[in-house]
Amino acid sequence: MRLQVDQPMTLAEIARKYGVALGELERHNPGIGSKERVLSVEAPVEFERASLQRAGEQAAATAGRSDRSIALGATASSPGPGQLLRLQVEKELNAMQDFAAARLALFAQHTVSRPTIKLDESAKRLAAFGAKNSGLAKEAFVKRVAANKSIQDDAIAFLKLRFTPVDLHGVDANADYGAAMLGALDVVPAMDAAHKAEFVEVLFNLAHPANHQAMWETVLAAIPAADLEKLLLARLRSSNDLHINNALHLPYYVYGRKPDYAMSAAGRAEFAQAVAALRAKPNLNLIVREGLAEATLP
Repeated sequence: MRLQVDQPMTLAEIARKYGVALGELERHNPGIGSKERVLSVEAPVEFERASLQRAGEQAAATAGRSDRSIALGATASSPGPGQLLRLQVEKELNAMQDFAAARLALFAQHTVSRPTIKLDESAKRLAAFGAKNSGLAKEAFVKRVAANKSIQDDAIAFLKLRFTPVDLHGVDANADYGAAMLGALDVVPAMDAAHKAEFVEVLFNLAHPANHQAMWETVLAAIPAADLEKLLLARLRSSNDLHINNALHLPYYVYGRKPDYAMSAAGRAEFAQAVAALRAKPNLNLIVREGLAEATLP
């Protein structure tokens, strides 16, 4: 869910004010720095559910006082404000349950193989590799990565475990993976073809498509525009809802960044046709349908 705040705040300030775990906020908003102030963030769905439950309890207490309802104009055929609020909260809670079910159905379709490398182990090695090689020139860094298959393995394992549904409960919400994430994304453009293919799978299996925000520079450096166009169109036409959902959001984060990295006119037309076909599709996953509203090409 998107949480709007009344004034620019850091993630830590938002976490304290709204009772959200800071680690969870950071996990849902990897592109926001610790000192950056924002007016809205992606918050865990559990936060909205808890808020609605509290509102429901308040509404039930209000509606339960018959004298209060009568004073507010309630009759046998006309519910009072407290009862109306309770009905609205129940409706919202049902909607949240539908969303949670849609999310589980979406995540169940992931096509990522589970790494044998553990998240914390890969994170430590990536952070150390980044610190050791940060001063290298680009050509020297590329050679260093090309000669180190294990660091490529670490990068893919980290990205899979951190951002895809392959192990949703294995991520420590309070852990600081910032250095490891930067290390992994720096390694990707210098990977061999097999590892880059696995990175493509990560892109289309993200649990939260907003995480494309943190990866756009890596995408531009690792995947030629023509190749990404073919990948996007193929995933949009697939039967995998998770891939479709990511394909709907990815263009917003990557196109328009550089003038020479764009979708062709023919590709834009095909993208529009694929989106129109999805809108006409019955029984589409709820989250995918919501994503259609945000499917835009810069």
